[in-house]
Amino acid sequence: MSTDNERIVFSGTMKLADLIGANYQLLNVLSRMGIGLGFGELTINEVCESQGIDKDSFLLICDVYTY
Repeated sequence: MSTDNERIVFSGTMKLADLIGANYQLLNVLSRMGIGLGFGELTINEVCESQGIDKDSFLLICDVYTY
């Protein structure tokens, strides 16, 4: 996990795998939201759209859970 000086800004254009790389505990969030593993190189935007999840809400949850 990073410190405040190294805070990563999550965005819809980043790969979902990079999000998990920043905080592997977000796998719990993915599970709760019905997002399974196997997203490969897809971005957060692409995964949220395919799952019918509001991207901004998803990013907010990930940000709060991480920081």
